[in-house]
Order: sequence, then C-alpha cells, then structure tokens
Amino acid sequence: GFKPLYGTISRKGLVSYASSLDTVGIMANTASCISSVLPKIMAQANDQDKATITDSTARYHTTSMKYPYDESETIDLTNLIVGIPSAFVVEECPAFIHEAWAQTATALQDQCGATVSTLDNDILSPELIRVSLAAYYILASAEASSNLSRYNGFTIGAKSTSKSASLPSLTELEKSLSSSRSAGFGPEVIRRILAGTYVLSSDRFHSHYEAAMTIRAVVYKQMRHALENADVLLIPTSLSLPPKKTDFTDPTAMFANDILTVPISLAGLPSISIPSFKNKSIGLQIVGSSNNQVLRVAMMLQQLEC
Repeated sequence: GFKPLYGTISRKGLVSYASSLDTVGIMANTASCISSVLPKIMAQANDQDKATITDSTARYHTTSMKYPYDESETIDLTNLIVGIPSAFVVEECPAFIHEAWAQTATALQDQCGATVSTLDNDILSPELIRVSLAAYYILASAEASSNLSRYNGFTIGAKSTSKSASLPSLTELEKSLSSSRSAGFGPEVIRRILAGTYVLSSDRFHSHYEAAMTIRAVVYKQMRHALENADVLLIPTSLSLPPKKTDFTDPTAMFANDILTVPISLAGLPSISIPSFKNKSIGLQIVGSSNNQVLRVAMMLQQLEC
C-alpha cells in the first residue's frame, strides 16, 4: 500500500475524517503498478480540495521517473543513503521482525549498492515516537468529532425513525438527533467522536489538543531532519504479522499497533509498505520526502531475488 505525500491526490467525494491527516492511497500488487497509476490519478486533480498540491509543485515530487515503469530497467541506488532510525527500535517489536528488517537493509546495501546508515536518537527521539501515537489519536478524534457533527439525520445523513433509549431531559429534537447518530454510526466511529468531543472540551483543550499539536510540530521537524541525513528511511510497518479478522477484538491493542506508522502521517510524508526481503508476510515501510524516491526504492527492492 502506498500513502503519497499529503495533498498529492484530491479527496473530492470522500467523507472527511481528519482533514489534516486524510490522504488517498493506492493499493496494488507491485510498486511499478503504483508508479503507473499515480500520474493518471494526479491528472484528475481539481480545485475543490484546497489541500491538493498545485500541478507545478506536484511535478517536483514525481518527475525524473519514467511512467509506466519498465521492469527490465535497472534502478541505480549507488548514491542512495538508507536510514535506519534507532528511535523505531521499540521493545515490543518481536525478534523475527527485527531480523527481517536487518535482512532487507543488508540486501539494499549488498545487492543494490545503497549505503545503510543508522540514525541515532539525537536525530529522532524514541520518546517522541512513543508519544506520537497518543498525539495522533487525539488530533484524529478531535477532527473526526468536528467533521462528522454535520451527519445529524436532517441536513446530512439518514434519519432514524426508531425511538432509542435516551435521557428524559432531552427535547424531541435532541432525541431524534441522538437516535439518528446512534443508528448511523458504528461503535468505532462513536468511540472516536466521543473521544474527540472530550479533548475539545474547555477543560481538556489546552492539556490534550494543544499538547498534541505541539508534539505534531516536533515530529514534523525531527522527521524532516532525519531525511536530511538519509534519502529514505526503512522502518517496520507493524509490530505483528497480519491479523485474522477474528483478532480484531481489542480496540486499544489495534491502536497500539499503529505506533510505527503514525509519525509518518503526522509529518505528512509519503511512504509505501511492501513485503520484506525474505519473509513476505512481514511488511516494511519505505519513507521519503518525495513520492518518486519512495517508489524508486520500493521497485528496486521488489526486483531482488532472495
């Protein structure tokens, strides 16, 4: 799966969740397929999504790459620096994921000619990576609470005719709104709306929402600094193997598994998750400052033979 630079693809027609984080991604079997599709989607950009990058700026992030990509063509990574951030080495990460991470980095160095460099904690703080998870869900929930407030069953959204249990102090209008929103939103959406409403309340706004915004600014600065010391970053995607549908029982555990991906979203950087070098069930992220750079490395990695 490929998450392009924030603003690369127009979000017109989508339901807004967290406007400052929402990014349209592309899923495909190979990175070369994504490289073929991306410019065609970008060509459909329109001015109804104000966050969409202008054409002249978008070209800065995707030029110098041949579309569609010729898989017989060799990509030269000789001068590429692949950064391995020590901050993402979390204690919850299993040994087999660490091993796949190291094997993939070695393959990029030995078979592709790239230079692998470890980025110390003074470049990217491990404490910042940990608190970024909480900051992400505070900001996402707050924006979701605001964006989804328009779905009330009157102006937008289906109106529920059922009479759900509600507080006796509510007016008939409030009961109708409560019934429509309870019926129209699933439990996870309701959970995030409630969390967002809480952090936006007057007594929690400064301690939660503003603190999360401060963390986001520092994450952006440090991630950009890391990419000044390396061309791309190589990071695990998840702390576990892909779960089965029956494993989605604990929402908190699901949130915690995002600890390696939310810093990239907070920084608005492009990234792609692809199978690791030998163990194809383990996903690794390639993070960069441009769509072009991320796709180049991903395509090269997928060409390698185990």
